[in-house]
Amino acid sequence: MSDTKEPLKLYLDEQTEPFKVDHPPLRFPLSTLPLADGDHVLRVEASNGLAPPTIKEIPFRVRNGVAVTVSGLEPDQTIGGQVELIVNAYAGNTEVDFEPRRAETPQPIPTWAWVLGLGVLVWSLFYIMNPVQAPRDAAATTFEVGRELGERLYMDTCARCHGEDGRGRLSEGSEENYLVNRLRDTPRLALEETPYSLLRKIVTGTRATGNVQMPPWGPRMTNEEIVAVTNFVRTSWGHDASQILPKYRRPPAGVEQLEESILQAMVEKDVAGMSHCCWPKGARPQLYRIDGPRWAVGREEVLSEWKGYFEALEGGRVVDFQLTDVRYDYEPEAVDEVGSYVFAMGRIFLRTENADGLEESDKGRFIRLYRRMKNGTTDADGTPGSQWALLFDFASIRMRVGCEVEEDCPPGQEPGGAGHDPTDPPLPVPDDGSGSEPAATGTGGVGYKALQALFRALERDPGDAGHERFWDVSYEDFINSSFPFSWENAEETVQLLEVGNSKESNLIKALVDGKGIKVRLENGDIAVRTIKRMPKGGAGMPAEQIKIIADWIDAGCPQYASKAPADGGAPKDSAPKDGAPKDGAAAPAGALGYADVQAIFKALGRDAGDSPHERFWELPHAEFCDLAFPLSWDDVDSMIPMITPYDGEGSNLVRALRDGKGISYTDGDGNKKRTNIKRMPKGGAAMPEADVLRIAAWIDAGCPKTAGGAPYFAQEEAPKDAPKDAPKEAPQDAPQDAPKDARKKSAARSDLGFDQVMKIFKDLRQKAPNAPHSNYWKELDYAEFIAFRFPLKYGQPGDIRMLVPWDSAASNMMRAFKDGKGIVVDLPGGGTKVVDIEPMPKDADPIPPETMAKLAAWIDAGCPEFAGKPSALPKGGAAPTGTPPAPP
Repeated sequence: MSDTKEPLKLYLDEQTEPFKVDHPPLRFPLSTLPLADGDHVLRVEASNGLAPPTIKEIPFRVRNGVAVTVSGLEPDQTIGGQVELIVNAYAGNTEVDFEPRRAETPQPIPTWAWVLGLGVLVWSLFYIMNPVQAPRDAAATTFEVGRELGERLYMDTCARCHGEDGRGRLSEGSEENYLVNRLRDTPRLALEETPYSLLRKIVTGTRATGNVQMPPWGPRMTNEEIVAVTNFVRTSWGHDASQILPKYRRPPAGVEQLEESILQAMVEKDVAGMSHCCWPKGARPQLYRIDGPRWAVGREEVLSEWKGYFEALEGGRVVDFQLTDVRYDYEPEAVDEVGSYVFAMGRIFLRTENADGLEESDKGRFIRLYRRMKNGTTDADGTPGSQWALLFDFASIRMRVGCEVEEDCPPGQEPGGAGHDPTDPPLPVPDDGSGSEPAATGTGGVGYKALQALFRALERDPGDAGHERFWDVSYEDFINSSFPFSWENAEETVQLLEVGNSKESNLIKALVDGKGIKVRLENGDIAVRTIKRMPKGGAGMPAEQIKIIADWIDAGCPQYASKAPADGGAPKDSAPKDGAPKDGAAAPAGALGYADVQAIFKALGRDAGDSPHERFWELPHAEFCDLAFPLSWDDVDSMIPMITPYDGEGSNLVRALRDGKGISYTDGDGNKKRTNIKRMPKGGAAMPEADVLRIAAWIDAGCPKTAGGAPYFAQEEAPKDAPKDAPKEAPQDAPQDAPKDARKKSAARSDLGFDQVMKIFKDLRQKAPNAPHSNYWKELDYAEFIAFRFPLKYGQPGDIRMLVPWDSAASNMMRAFKDGKGIVVDLPGGGTKVVDIEPMPKDADPIPPETMAKLAAWIDAGCPEFAGKPSALPKGGAAPTGTPPAPP
């Protein structure tokens, strides 16, 4: 489930097979000791599957042998009489107990050296007598980025996708839709007034869209390389745009004060203080860290990220935070004007101390971008107040330095997560017992969370628009949202919605064609204007999704699916989930049953490949609702629940179908964690958003088996006075749709199935060409594997039964893996004998104890064919009767 990176292949000289294949970034020691002294070539091939491999060759020279020096005799020199020679030999740093003085070949000091030394002495005396004070901001301190470096980096890393001429790559058969965006002649990037939009794209890459996703280069390039590539694009192909030229100097006083305020807020774990000092209202910052990676865009997301960090620190604290080796780029003459920028890059250091006094630190590079912005205040002379804001914050260190579980986010703090504002009330369920209220006409049970998901699914950022990420605000703010028409016309405002009237709502007009936008002027009058269709810079929102939003507005913008519109709102004191509607109630418009959900998945025509969840949509209704499956074949202890009852947008199923972000799971120790996976289904078009919303609404309704029927997750509590010796398992003829807690699963279940056991064997990477059982794990199906027997040795009577289902202690496979002792051999006449063999697998490390425990649990559960399901094998199979010898 991890993200795929470009594979690297490394070759030496004329080799046809690579000596190393891995994924970047790749760090490893290259030993030259096996190489002959002389010239060699390292060849690196990298491919992303979209273009022919990129090949880079690096010549180098090896010298590990003895070096010989001769003084007193030059090649082809004519000599006569007696000549004094000095011959030396040394092996340099490859020699054991190397003595540096042996590498020094003594020679007489030539005359020219005496003359040069005298000249240096005279020059030094002159400058001692005539000191010169160099100016502080001398041009020599300017960081000049050579064009040659930028061009080489672009050709090595960017040209294979964007083209050597920067023209990008069009989708097949299209003349306007770019598979890879162009860089040449782009007003919003290469030719923008400032270089910072382009730089930010290079550092953070791009989030997944319909086009090819660009990886983040911030963690892969140095700061100097990032600046070099930015400047190259800005000055190539006829471009004549401004460049970034950082140099060592003091920043503006306001930027210094901002950094001091950030440090104080970090020490005090003060999110509100950080908000006031760094991000005035209207600021749209970005934060990027390498763990995850963590990429927060927008004021609310960035504040949420810092809030999550401070909560994860708990009793710990920030001890030290430093920015060093800092270089700045800004225009001193205009630096105090609103809209001016300051660029900074250098080294960053962060040190923390946890509640137990243990310290942890991290260091790396940083790039920051500050901007002078209006802050909504008014100065004494009546002019609008302004302050510096931190608009871009990249650091090649982890976000959560000092936290015990760095990858774990507090609930609701995942940057860019869908619908998890911790301040939102829980999704209510009707409690009148008469069934769900009919959905507002045309909405199909859609609420505000579903609307948010529609916008997040576009994976688009609003650039520098005045509305920012308007879909991330609270429900009340969304309904009443108004924002500046533009930063230049902040007094002119736009109302986002006309509740109950989609035709007059600016939101719908902007999504359709951008025409007829109503703007309220400073004097209160209304003006009608035309803007570019939203979202900018790519394909528009599909018409069917716009209709969903329009129907939702016409229905009064209900906050919750199948609830009252915005003017009434959903009651926050709704009854608990056990008051869900009963069978027989009228189904809300667009409601689904389980057969409808199955039909949506089957219509995709996709298989599950080797996923741990297999073809989950073919399970019975109850098993589908309860399904939890391993995170991966390599981590079968971490379990992912597919559905969160009554929370469609919070369910892993919906998140996986939409973008794969924020998947929640429980590790083997019971800890709650989150991760990101690839969007499902893999390898093809995504499920239509309208279908995803229908599935989310079905989950919101409690996953009923039939449309409008009783929710599966009824959560009826058992009577408190129930007898303690009541049977644990429900009768076999219990209805499949009985309440979840009334259906008890068999205790004999395993997290492994036959496929997972096979993977354990394959991962051992062992071969058994000379063993009687050969590579049996590659050749047998499930039934053959369970019944498998093989001879102890070729040509000898008797055979060994590998497994005894339901009894791992009696299974020869487990004995062979443990120590090889007590192997029971069934003899032809009916008797047995006990022998000891070499532990398996041969010539390899023992199987880890945790893997042994999983295999034993699988056998003790009856060797089930499928993970999490009961075994179909009968108990009481014939076990080996031999008695193993007593341990020594």
